[in-house]
Amino acid sequence: MVCIVQYRRLSTVLATALGAMVLAATPVQAAISTADGLLTPSSEPTATSTTTTGTSTPTETATPTASSTPTETATPTETSTPTQPSAPATTSTPTQPLPSTSTGTARGSATQQPTAHTVTGTLRDPAGSALSGGTGPSPTASAGRASTSPPPPPRYHDDEAPQNLVRSTTAVQQLDTQLSHHRALVAADSKALADWKTWLAAAPAQARLRQRAAELNRQLIEQAAAGANALTMTVLRAELAPTQWQQEILRNRIGAAKASTRSLTARIIQATQHIAALERQRAAALTELRAAAPLDLALNKNQLQASSHLAAQIRGLSAQLRARGGTVNGTGAFVHPATGAVTSPFGMRFHPILHYTKLHTGADFGRGDGLVYAADAGVVLATLSSAAYGLLTIVDHGTINGRSITTMYAHQGRFLTSAGQRVAKGQRIGVIGATGYATGPHLHFELRDSSMVIDPSPWL
Repeated sequence: MVCIVQYRRLSTVLATALGAMVLAATPVQAAISTADGLLTPSSEPTATSTTTTGTSTPTETATPTASSTPTETATPTETSTPTQPSAPATTSTPTQPLPSTSTGTARGSATQQPTAHTVTGTLRDPAGSALSGGTGPSPTASAGRASTSPPPPPRYHDDEAPQNLVRSTTAVQQLDTQLSHHRALVAADSKALADWKTWLAAAPAQARLRQRAAELNRQLIEQAAAGANALTMTVLRAELAPTQWQQEILRNRIGAAKASTRSLTARIIQATQHIAALERQRAAALTELRAAAPLDLALNKNQLQASSHLAAQIRGLSAQLRARGGTVNGTGAFVHPATGAVTSPFGMRFHPILHYTKLHTGADFGRGDGLVYAADAGVVLATLSSAAYGLLTIVDHGTINGRSITTMYAHQGRFLTSAGQRVAKGQRIGVIGATGYATGPHLHFELRDSSMVIDPSPWL
């Protein structure tokens, strides 16, 4: 009877191991699948198909005892021989995420997002899978890491500010975006590093595997000393082999975890140094920006003063034109004065870094085809040169809906008309330039009601 029980136990172990090896992609994966059921403290041999002489009945097997039925093999009798085992059913063990396997991955590639975890009795590898044959998530399974390039920063646009202010403002914005991006990468790497360290610190499976292997070795020695038969020794060795395989696999994965820890640590140090360099660059750009701000505010003040003086001049010129009877009333349906897009609208400009505001008295248009067009029919009141506005054309459109309307076209490079000339809507009246307070070619277009600036966008 003892021999039959031992033979059944051996048959169970060998059938489970052999069946797993037949199905698994590699012998190592088969060993992992086999050993998981043997070595997890709370697990027993899995539910398999029991084959007896003459009948086949699926049963939930327990630890082999004198009354247990061997799984996946023929029950030995005086005349029967063990048959080829069928494929065993695999045990599905719930897994939970562990640190990502982003060791050596180029910064910014899509990698598994590190997640917190608790190590349980089930053996799990550093990739986050149980040792029951799972390979864990692919490093490219999800985009947990930030992209390799930061998003483009919002472009600061002010064609009437000092060039060094625009340049330094753009530099600070770009550096702020890069700093935010790299700090997010360091935070992700730090989280992954903490998860690796937590897994390595816990690692109860390694100690449990050592204890199991030691216990099986002790039994082998004791049975050998007691003169146990060959069948008993074979059963113990069959149980010891998967344990040793799992020990080797876990040892390798712990080595991989340590390598990941070293790689992440080095990457965090490198990124931290890069962040420090970016912060120094930002400090230098911010110093330049703060030095340019007073000039920007002074130029805006001068421009507002020039606008006020022009208002008085426009009132006088319009009155003279009406007195002569030379007024031409426009339609009120304006066309765009330039073919370029609006680059800066009318209203208060807010500086994104220094947080001061200044009034922009018109709408700026990009260069487009390089020409300036009359927004509506009217009479040219004046073509003049201003320190703030540069080459400036003022057109009177008479009275529209009870309102005295004039338009102004500033920063021109050349005039194509002269004072007193009548112009049609859409007629070419100048060439776009960068005269006056301008950092690049554009058209500054103003609309005035009774010589006071108003928002031109509803008229266009």
